[in-house]
Amino acid sequence: MVNQRMIHDVEGEDTQVEITPTFKLSVVDENRYSAASAVCDLIIKQSDGIIEEASGLYVDGELIGAVKSSADLRYILQNILNDAKGDDTQAEAAFAQNVETVSGLFPTNSIMTTEQMESLLTGTEKDAVLYTVKAGDTATSIAQTHNLSLTELASINQLSDIDVLHEGDLINIEMAVPKLSVNIMKEQSYDVEIPYKTITQKDDGQYTDYSKVLTEGVNGLQHCVDKVTYLNGVEVGRENLSTTVLEEPVDKVVVTGTKKRPKTAEPGVSTGSMMWPVPSLHTITTGFEYRWGSFHSGIDISGSGAYGKTIVAADGGTVTAAGYSGSYGLRVQINHGNGLQTLYGHCSKLLVSPGQKVAKGQAIALVGSTGNSTGPHCHFEVYKNGTRVNPFNYVK
Repeated sequence: MVNQRMIHDVEGEDTQVEITPTFKLSVVDENRYSAASAVCDLIIKQSDGIIEEASGLYVDGELIGAVKSSADLRYILQNILNDAKGDDTQAEAAFAQNVETVSGLFPTNSIMTTEQMESLLTGTEKDAVLYTVKAGDTATSIAQTHNLSLTELASINQLSDIDVLHEGDLINIEMAVPKLSVNIMKEQSYDVEIPYKTITQKDDGQYTDYSKVLTEGVNGLQHCVDKVTYLNGVEVGRENLSTTVLEEPVDKVVVTGTKKRPKTAEPGVSTGSMMWPVPSLHTITTGFEYRWGSFHSGIDISGSGAYGKTIVAADGGTVTAAGYSGSYGLRVQINHGNGLQTLYGHCSKLLVSPGQKVAKGQAIALVGSTGNSTGPHCHFEVYKNGTRVNPFNYVK
């Protein structure tokens, strides 16, 4: 009965209590008879410390050790769970392994003090953990992050060339892990934007290079509540519990043209590309740059015998201005649509008038030196949505 009641520390080990009894036959009063179980208890008490009543801790079926007080063992285990939860009293904590406490008879050599058991369970041991290589990772950065040398990292993975890593590779990382791993489950609330959608509307009355935003897109906002699972402080799982839309997104609406531009130039029709405004002159005397303490917002085109040379429309469009304008002198301004305009200054003679539709390459003025000019040239400017931009981005 004694041997049957004893809990063995190793499965299959035949641990026996060796007792050599002495028997004596005598006549006694029946009141001195004892039950077999009572005799068993007395034998255990007089086993000379071979076995003792204790509370043992089993992790995944393996005996870790035993302490004399089951209350002390429960207290240690609960403290480990409470420490893992930290200040979050609403979090749920549970051991990742199968943890059992069993009270009974244990070999004395498997029984430890409460302090020893607490130190064993709160300590750490090295274990191999799989790590997924991410974009930008190097062997050096991975080793430093996990407090390893390159030699140790190579040895753990049995690699001769640890520097050859690719995104998505799985490698072993030897890390300090607790004796008892704890899963923490907690709710996490956060707000996240809802991306707006872009809706494109077709306009067959506009050319294919036409684009206009009717409604600017605005991201929405939603409130999410997730149940997050952490293993030893590292997130290992996430489940969405609820999603509440706080603000609906506003779709972006864009109108684009579908009409193809004609291959030949037509008055008032932009082809979508610009030509050189003075075909017979190609000398640039001043570019789109600072000059004489101020910024020169166009390019000056001149050359031998510049005076009187023909200036043409860089692209088709509508003349919005044609006349004298201060420092520009005689100038022509053309609206090409889609936010683009061009200006031609210091002309000697104008060949178009406001409101007139002109074709790409059509003669619109002659080179001169009117206004603020030091010699005959064509001052050429390009506007994009009302802002002067570098003409060299449009003409060569």
